[in-house]
Amino acid sequence: FGVLGSFYTAIQPILQRSPYFNDLPSDVRRVLVQNNLSGTGAFNAMFASHEAKIYENESYVLPCSEIDGAEYTHTWPQRVERFQPNATLIKMMLVILAFSSNCSLVLPRQAATLANTSPERTLALVRTQDALVLILWKYLVYQYGFLDAVRRFDRLVRNYMELLNRMSENRSREHHEMIDTITVKTTQALTWDG
Repeated sequence: FGVLGSFYTAIQPILQRSPYFNDLPSDVRRVLVQNNLSGTGAFNAMFASHEAKIYENESYVLPCSEIDGAEYTHTWPQRVERFQPNATLIKMMLVILAFSSNCSLVLPRQAATLANTSPERTLALVRTQDALVLILWKYLVYQYGFLDAVRRFDRLVRNYMELLNRMSENRSREHHEMIDTITVKTTQALTWDG
């Protein structure tokens, strides 16, 4: 999958090491991976691109252009530059997105839902989501004060929504096949009850 694919597969160890994730039933873990990997992987790609200034490297840009298309790849650096410079904040947001019921673009044929999951299992996920968002909010207020916390959270959400919008415009078959393959492999790895 190359460097681009590694940004998506990097989500797996984050989830594997999370006691919150491991405490969830396998059907809930499966839904989370299927519904969120494409968005969290893209968010992680933006973060890693920003940190490594990878879009300044031609040996990275050329393969991305082949997978995602030249126009899509050309506009990526401008989006990356709007990114928050606080790595801790971004990593916290990545975990929150990974635990969201559904925070990615999900095609109807791919949609996995929690509808067939027992209320107790769904409630366990809601408790985890509440705890993670509370931790993020307290971090934001501690670091930046209340008003700046609101602004930074708004900016994070806006950047993510813009990313999802941009992803919806990507018509690259190769990109979608890569994400589907990574999602299947990650789902299998993270939901195995042995």
